[in-house]
Amino acid sequence: MDHKDFALQFAKKAGNIIRESFALGIKKEWKVDATPVTEVDLGVNRLLIQQVKEYFPEGGFGGRREL
Repeated sequence: MDHKDFALQFAKKAGNIIRESFALGIKKEWKVDATPVTEVDLGVNRLLIQQVKEYFPEGGFGGRREL
C-alpha cells in the first residue's frame, strides 16, 4: 500500500469513529498542559498508531494526544 492509499483508508476509518462519537456525545478530559482531549482524539490517535505500525513497520511514530 502506498502512502496516498494509506491516508485515504485512514481518513475513512477516522471519519467513522468521529461520526459515531458525535452521535453519542463527547466526553472531554484535560491533559497535563491544561489543553482538552476527547475520547475521539484518543481513539483516532490509537487507530493511526496501529495502522502506521501495521502498514509501515520500518518507520517510527509518536503521538501527542496522551493525557
